[in-house]
Amino acid sequence: MRVKPLHRLLIVDLRHMWGQALAICAVLACGVGTYVMATSTIRSLDATRESYYRDYYFAHAFVD
Repeated sequence: MRVKPLHRLLIVDLRHMWGQALAICAVLACGVGTYVMATSTIRSLDATRESYYRDYYFAHAFVD
């Protein structure tokens, strides 16, 4: 298999900037982790509110 010239340049550039590439990957991973954490927290709070209102026969005082 023959490596295309642009792919060879990409590999050479990544070897020279491996630290920056690693930092970019870390920032992306933190962003995805934060998004997952926030959405799961919101879903958990909504489910808890719904079960609390249902179990204690509260009227819905908040409008979605």
